[in-house]
Amino acid sequence: MLIPLFSIVTFLALRYTFDAITYQYQGYTKFIERDFILGDVKTTHLDRADDQGPIGLTSADVLTRIKQRGFIRVGYYRDDLPYSFNNNKGKLVGFDIEIMNQLAADLGVAVEFVKIYHKEAAQLLDSGYLDITTGIPVIPDSMKTYTLTVPYSTQAIAFIVEDKRRAEFVRWSEILKREDLIIGIPETFYYRDAIKRHFTRGKAWEIATPRLFFREEYKHIDAMLFGAPTASAWTLINPGYTVVVPKPVQPPLSMAFPIGRTDRGFELFMRNWIHMKKQSKMLDRLFDYWIGGKES
Repeated sequence: MLIPLFSIVTFLALRYTFDAITYQYQGYTKFIERDFILGDVKTTHLDRADDQGPIGLTSADVLTRIKQRGFIRVGYYRDDLPYSFNNNKGKLVGFDIEIMNQLAADLGVAVEFVKIYHKEAAQLLDSGYLDITTGIPVIPDSMKTYTLTVPYSTQAIAFIVEDKRRAEFVRWSEILKREDLIIGIPETFYYRDAIKRHFTRGKAWEIATPRLFFREEYKHIDAMLFGAPTASAWTLINPGYTVVVPKPVQPPLSMAFPIGRTDRGFELFMRNWIHMKKQSKMLDRLFDYWIGGKES
């Protein structure tokens, strides 16, 4: 009697597990096959910012420079799912990439995307080589480094953890009082003053890219603090992990585009342009598609 009963329980457990895995990988397939929903503009891509002429200071304002050049030059960050990534056909897509396409279309120019590291962005913007980059969280550390546009979106704060450990990260009060935890935080989310204030018992490690968290040599890091949309995209690639938004839910972080620190005319243009796209619901539509996972 016990053997058949055990077999039935085992079968049901395996079926549930395989259904869950299948669902996760279907989610990955739908994600990686995504393409633009508002159309393309003419684009070129560079894997790094060099050998493209002088990167000295320029006297032309950004809008004049874009018009003379015939394209807007946009820096995009490595490992920035779902804001910028290559789909299954190798095409550069994502929430921010499609926004930049629409910006270029409204300016009547093409767009050149340049893959960059976060540490390069400020110098490339201030030199006039880049006109704008894809979005980063609005935190004081970023505000001191860049001029940021008005926010165009938000990200809730979440943790990426292994599935089997999700119960350890459901409440902030329990997380912050533990002395044994090591939390990884990607550099764009590393708000130094807040971390010093709150992570007084466990340890917080700044990491260059979320990709490191999933490597074997970084298994000593217990969880990664991240924005929920970005975290969800990474769990599609790493299905053994899950996203946890601890309670009480914290206010979301705003996302904004870094631009050069000296051009107030371009800042004003972007302020009005983002407001216009919010009013027309274009940003909501793109958010629902790229972040919410809804069909176009």
